[in-house]
Amino acid sequence: MSTLHANTVETSSGGPVTLTNQSAAKAFHGYGDQASGGLNANSKTLNISSYEDTGTGRSRLNIPSAFDAQAGQMINGSTQSYDYGHYMSSSTQYECGSVNASGNHLDGITHAVLHGDLA
Repeated sequence: MSTLHANTVETSSGGPVTLTNQSAAKAFHGYGDQASGGLNANSKTLNISSYEDTGTGRSRLNIPSAFDAQAGQMINGSTQSYDYGHYMSSSTQYECGSVNASGNHLDGITHAVLHGDLA
């Protein structure tokens, strides 16, 4: 097996490499604590300006760099039995929800990664 070590990858003419059919996350939050109504002090985030507690088991995150449409793709999770109600509510906001096995909203720890094109 060979090992490749590199600080920079360039085309043969010295320009940037084109990554075909690849996308980096445009926004994420790593530890949204719905019980405290905010992000944990150690939470890692990207492109998140604020976290709002909108009710038991519900939270809204605001994105300062808007997506080009209300159609960003989300990967979500929660410490409750089910993730529920994760969606882009606008090009600059997304919602996270957590419910238990009975379908009742309960506060949990949330995380999400958003992909898509920025405006």
